[in-house]
This record gives sequence, C-alpha cells and structure tokens, in this order.
Amino acid sequence: MQKQLTKYVVMAAICTLIAAFIFVIIIPEKSSWAVYATPAFFAAVSIISALVITRPKYSKFANFSGVFMLSTVLKLILYFAFMMMSYANLPRETRLPFVFFFMSVYLVYAIMDTIFLLRFFGKKDK
Repeated sequence: MQKQLTKYVVMAAICTLIAAFIFVIIIPEKSSWAVYATPAFFAAVSIISALVITRPKYSKFANFSGVFMLSTVLKLILYFAFMMMSYANLPRETRLPFVFFFMSVYLVYAIMDTIFLLRFFGKKDK
C-alpha cells in the first residue's frame, strides 16, 4: 500500500509540473498565479483523498462506498470553490484561458484518481 501511495504522490507531482509548464509554454501572456496554484491544489486534495480512502478500516465495500462518495463530493465542492475564488481574482483577459486550463487539469486528475483506485483495489482483491 505504501508503495502505491508513493507512486501516486510522485505521479501527482509530475502531472502538476507538466500541466503548469505546458500552459506557460503555450500561452505565456495568459498565465497567472492561478496556473501554478491549480495543479498544486489538485495534487494536495487528491493525495489527501487517496490517503483517507485507502485506510484499512475502509476495506469493506459498505464502508468504502460511503467514504468514496463523501470524498468525491467534498473534492467537487473544494474544486468549485477554488475555481470561483481564482476566477474572481484574475484579470479579465486571463479568465477564459484559466477556465480551460482548470477543466483540463480536472480531467487529468479525475483519470489519475480512477486509475489509482482501480489498481489499488484490484490488487487488493487478488
């Protein structure tokens, strides 16, 4: 379990760096503080969620499903609040590129979370 969580943390850090780097290279004039904060925020929330979900006391499906759903709802609320606060504090010309960037980072982290959970619980069932 520790090995899989370590891989997940490393993968989150790499995705964070790649996302910010690509955005700054593609649209340097539209980058802002939010470009660097968004992937870092996603990584932090995803890592905390993975640590909570993979606890041994949630190994039974009844416990896991409730914790997973609660975790997903809390992540969505946190992501939405972060996006709204960032959007409101950005200059007008950088808002639309930020929204596209935010949604692309969300998609990457959603896929990464799904792959991690499938691998973690797939190996656990065997």
